[in-house]
Parts: sequence; C-alpha cells; structure tokens
Amino acid sequence: MALEDIGVATYHMSTGFSDIDLLPVNPGLLAFFGRSQNGGLTEFVDDSLEVKWDVVRGDIERERLLVRSSGGMNVGDNAKVLKAALFTTESSIFPQVTARGAVEYAQLFKRVPNELPSGELTKEQRMRWLSMQIYGKMLGNIGNTLVVKGWESVRTGKMTLDDGSGDFFDWRRAASNTAAAGAVWTTVGTDILTDIDTRCDKIQENGKVEADFILPGVATWAGMKKNTQLVSEAENRGYLFIRAGGIAALPDLPATLQWMVDAGLKYQAWIQTPAGRELFVLTSNEKVKDPDTGLFVKLMPDDEVLFGWSGARCDWKSGPAAHWNNTADDAEVAARMGIDIVSPDLGMEAVQKLGQLDSRMFHILTKPTATATWFEMQTNPLLVTNHADAFALLTSTS
Repeated sequence: MALEDIGVATYHMSTGFSDIDLLPVNPGLLAFFGRSQNGGLTEFVDDSLEVKWDVVRGDIERERLLVRSSGGMNVGDNAKVLKAALFTTESSIFPQVTARGAVEYAQLFKRVPNELPSGELTKEQRMRWLSMQIYGKMLGNIGNTLVVKGWESVRTGKMTLDDGSGDFFDWRRAASNTAAAGAVWTTVGTDILTDIDTRCDKIQENGKVEADFILPGVATWAGMKKNTQLVSEAENRGYLFIRAGGIAALPDLPATLQWMVDAGLKYQAWIQTPAGRELFVLTSNEKVKDPDTGLFVKLMPDDEVLFGWSGARCDWKSGPAAHWNNTADDAEVAARMGIDIVSPDLGMEAVQKLGQLDSRMFHILTKPTATATWFEMQTNPLLVTNHADAFALLTSTS
C-alpha cells in the first residue's frame, strides 16, 4: 500500500481518500467570496488583532480598520464602536473553525481496510492510513462549516462566531432590506410580483444597484409555481412575465450569473415584474450538517427568499491560528502520522477553486498521550459581505 504525506491543505492525495471531494470550497453562495471578477479579495492577515475591510455603501467605499478589544472595536483612528452598537467582540482573534481527531494506540494492532493478508502493515503504516481517514473527515467538517458561514453572511449580512456564544460580526446591512412577507407565497392568490418589486426597490435605494436574481427556498418555489398571478401571466403569450420549465424554454442565462449555476445553484425561471425588472430565479436544495447541532439543514431555508445582485463584492479573509507552534517532538509525531505540518504555501494557481484557499489559512497541532495520538486542524475565516446592501431578504414566505 503506497502512502503519501498529508499536506496542510493538499489537493493531490490519491491514496486513502480524495480531499477534493471532501472539501467543498465553492458551492452556491460561498462562490461570492474572493471572486476577483466582483472585486473580491482572498487575503491572509498576519496580525490576528487587526483586520482591514472595505464596506460598500451605495457607490461609496470606505476602508475600516478593526482592532478587537474586550470592550468593543476601534473603527479607524478616532471612533470606537461598542458591542451593542455594531460588533460583538467576545473573541479577541479571528473566529475559529476547528476539527479534531485521534488514533488510538489499540487501533494499531488491527488490520485496516485494504490491508493484504499476505503482508501485514507496520504500526506506523497503519497510523498513516488511519490518519488519512480522520484528516479527510476533518477537512470535510471544516469545509462544511465554511459553506454555512458563507451562506449566512450573504443571506443575513452577519457571520456568527463558531464558538457557541451566539456572537456575530455584523456587516451592517440596511435594516429595511429585510422584511417579513405580508402573505405567504404558498397561498395561490398572493401578489408575489409586488413583493418582488418592493424588495428590489430597497436594493436599488440602499445598495445603488439593480437586483438580477432571486433565490427562494424550495417550499416557497413550489408555491410560486402554483400562484394564480404567475400562472396567468405565464399563459398570456402576449407578455413574458414569467417562464418556467425546461432549460431550453428559458431565456439564456447571462454570463454574469452563469458562475452561480456552475457553483451548484439551479436556474428555474425568468420573471419580468410590473416595474420592468428582469430577474432570474435560482434555487438550491443543498443540505449541510449544522456545525452547532450536527443535524442536516437546508442552506436556503424554505420560508425565505433572497434577492441580490450578482456583481456584489465579498471578501474572504483568514487570520493566523491561535495555537502555539508545534514543538520538535510534535513535528516528529506528525511525521509518523504522515502529516507535514511545515509544508510550503500553496500558490493560488495550485488551488482547484481559485482564490479560496491557501495553506497558511490552516494550522495542524499534534499531541501524543499515553493511549492515543490526536491532532487538531484549525482555520480562522472572516467572510465579509462588503456590499451588504446589494442583497435583501424576505422572510415568512411559506
């Protein structure tokens, strides 16, 4: 059995598992982050106590320097923003996403899958095989969490810390961009088109851009297809208020939106509103494991509709890990497990999904105990929806 070393963020594993399949770095709304086409950046920040980010308010962009402290965050040189006013600051470093695993000593005396009866593996080889399996799950768990946080940032304009505290970073979306529907969209007579224009008005007023897509939850989309207003307009051949059905029957998707379909969203329909807006309807039925509860949940809630502009800028930033450095003994333990904890940085061109990951964003800590050798993988993401007002959210739609 050929065994390879496990790099900090390797994309070249061919034995044991493929982390290309296990680390979903670019599904759905997560694809907004770090897209150079949208002006977004992917950045590693060496100073864990300071991070610069740009907030886009309409056609004005301002840079902010956040210095975390126990009482609040200093914004710029002279202004201090307290927790209640803007940011929560329970964490003094970048929010952490951590996954852990361990190889028990007793496991090294048992055959592993694919071990040939004709030749037993050494304990070290078994440790490497077991480490690969755990490492793959850790990558998958971290990738899953990044997806959840990315969707949350776009949908709500906030990003909750992954420490169970409930604290969050608030990207200051205009309050009027979010509202509850006056009537559920699953009622066949609801005036959906007016609801759409009203939400898009808020994006136009506060974000100074025109929405070009809507993303309803699956249950809400099912209601839309039965809505008498939309059905009537769809059947009126003299107008093109809505088209839904096979892709061949739909208008071509603009190149500015194709990347969202490439990221896993589904192109379902095209709508022209009474105000003359032309919007493309996308959906997502992807489920992920909630990092807090461990239960599978829909990324796009059934009872919400997201409105947005495909050109919105979103930045992906990552701070350094908070762990102490591995000692020489730790490095030796890691080497026995096949983990390279000092691997060179991955150039962006070497990352399968451009602009998303860099090996500096990952830290691995290894520690032996009397009965097991465990290791921990950590990354520290900050998913900033800079142009927060380019999105709007309608809740209570189903």
